[in-house]
Amino acid sequence: MNKKMELLETIRDIAKPFALAKYVDDWQHRAMKLSTISDFYKIRIRENAFISEGKIQFDLDFLSLSPLKQALKEKFFCSYKTKKIGYAFEYDCLSGQQYDISYKMYGDLDASEKIVMSTCAHAICNLSCPLEVVLDLCNLLYEEALHLEAISTLLSIDQSKKPWIPNDKQGNWRLVSSTDTIFSYLFIEHCLYEGRGLIAAAKGVYELQKYGIDPTVYQVVKSIFEQETNHALIGYFWLKQLDNGNKDEELKTAIKKFFDTEPMEGIESFRGKRQRFPLFLVSNYLKNRDYWQIRKIVMENAKHCVLTGELALDDEQLARATTELIW
Repeated sequence: MNKKMELLETIRDIAKPFALAKYVDDWQHRAMKLSTISDFYKIRIRENAFISEGKIQFDLDFLSLSPLKQALKEKFFCSYKTKKIGYAFEYDCLSGQQYDISYKMYGDLDASEKIVMSTCAHAICNLSCPLEVVLDLCNLLYEEALHLEAISTLLSIDQSKKPWIPNDKQGNWRLVSSTDTIFSYLFIEHCLYEGRGLIAAAKGVYELQKYGIDPTVYQVVKSIFEQETNHALIGYFWLKQLDNGNKDEELKTAIKKFFDTEPMEGIESFRGKRQRFPLFLVSNYLKNRDYWQIRKIVMENAKHCVLTGELALDDEQLARATTELIW
């Protein structure tokens, strides 16, 4: 790689095909490149804050002789050139009852992973935001690709033969891809959609425990749940950093668009509860802008759902929070 190349320009070139919301032949290779850049430069920024200012060119030199940092430098290009991604444990195509159970529960999960990959790319390529946010989005895209690879492998899904964004996700895609600020993007995609997705992932872990599923499948699904939980938290972390106290109108507009795109189901169903959970988070955030309170609520409900299959909130709390957001 030419060190004279600008870092942000390179990141956008890698991510750009995903922002078109179509199948990308080398999606695994591109995801690995973005992950490698993200991991490396988040460490570089920790030792030199000036890296994130102005035009940043590739520079793999650390200031110290830390053995681990030197090893990262040596392995950078090896990782950057890697064309296949996957979890660090063995898994392969399922068959028989294991396949039937997993397909019934996760046969359409790949659509959710693909849309987040494309929305992350939209934000990276089209929205103005700090390099630190871009690097986190690079890693989020990679982790969604990791989930996509695992699900595709377990269920023998050829992604080149499927719509990248199916019809039932088009409204979701139009809403997020129309965002024109990083603040609105983070709020809609990572606070609202991913806030709902982490509960769906937790419920999946709970359900699998009842079936006597293959331990490897359980490990994949649990890993996905843990990463999805973090994706929502990262959304709130950066939302808080970018919130200057004058964002209420932008948030109100985003919430209205979200309600128009995602009509609520009855609260008596788990799906209805799951839809309202991110709204409960939003309602609490708007009252005091406290990231750590949001983190506490997320973690308590994620752990509770894995153990019980239910939220740690009652219907009245969910309904009241939803009502508070309908201005």
